Amino acid sequence: MKTLKIVLLAAVGVAATCTVGWQLSLGRKAIALVLPRSADLPRPKATAPVAGSRPGVVVATPATAGGEVKLDEAGAALASALDVLTSPQSTFAKKQDVLEHLRKGGHLEDAIATLKQLAAQNPNDPSIPTALGEAQISQIRNLSENGAGPMSNDIAILGLEADKDFTAALALDPTNWEAQFYKAASMAHWPPMLNKGPEVIERLTALTTQQEAATASPPEYAQTYALLGEQYKAAGQPDKAVQIWQQGLGRFPLSSMLQRELAPAAAP
Repeated sequence: MKTLKIVLLAAVGVAATCTVGWQLSLGRKAIALVLPRSADLPRPKATAPVAGSRPGVVVATPATAGGEVKLDEAGAALASALDVLTSPQSTFAKKQDVLEHLRKGGHLEDAIATLKQLAAQNPNDPSIPTALGEAQISQIRNLSENGAGPMSNDIAILGLEADKDFTAALALDPTNWEAQFYKAASMAHWPPMLNKGPEVIERLTALTTQQEAATASPPEYAQTYALLGEQYKAAGQPDKAVQIWQQGLGRFPLSSMLQRELAPAAAP
């Protein structure tokens, strides 16, 4: 198995540049990543601490170092978070919790940089560009809450990169729910001059069709109806919006989101 080894030495307030040109700052300790190139190992897994190693540092034994990650506490936490974000066994809610934790902890840039590396090394895994796009959308929220305007260069670049990543994920797996929903949701916030409204409606309509044909209906599927109704309302079709919200509420009667959307229509 071919591997790419990246060694980073991070100090407080200083980001160390690695040999392949991207940056990561994770605290005081040395961090060594050994990232697999093979598609069968799409995500790094932290190993158990070796007896006698420096406290708080996770290291790989020689027998397993070929496909493992040598990480300190901060690096191990990041690896664990990325494993959740790219695992098909993780629920949507769990992924959202992890993204919010990364956002509030100031670790989204680290996550984005590492996911870009993993995406390059595992080009056939749709979960990685999906997670990357979601992290970039979370970073847009972060920038917005810190005063960046919707037309700022940083937000525009992140938006374009996220759209590209969702497109890449859908090229590998056209039925990927998260990539479909996030692509449509992010396009809904593009400048009106780009006239993306019709495409957003088309994408969300196709997604509701996919959802209704599926054997399972996780609660996040309600968001598709909520957003689709909002798009019809913005397009000047309030009756169609109400119809979509009612359709969604029929499938997700406990959805507070859809209940809120329909509340004005039900008021006398």
